[in-house]
Amino acid sequence: MPARPSVKAQISQIRRNVQVDGEGFATCEELRVLCPHELTFTRQLKRIADIARQQGWSFAFLTDGSVRFATFGN
Repeated sequence: MPARPSVKAQISQIRRNVQVDGEGFATCEELRVLCPHELTFTRQLKRIADIARQQGWSFAFLTDGSVRFATFGN
């Protein structure tokens, strides 16, 4: 079983996708790295918003539970 990526590695991967494609996605499984389940739902939402703000991205929650990060205007 492969090791779970760190938060830093996960954000770096999303950043690469945003730079190349204009958007990057965090699946439900990947969100577990960014937002551990022991955080309250409100804190998970805040964590996602903080990551997006720090990186200069917009974000949207998708119906499948994933999150789309993108440059503004995309």
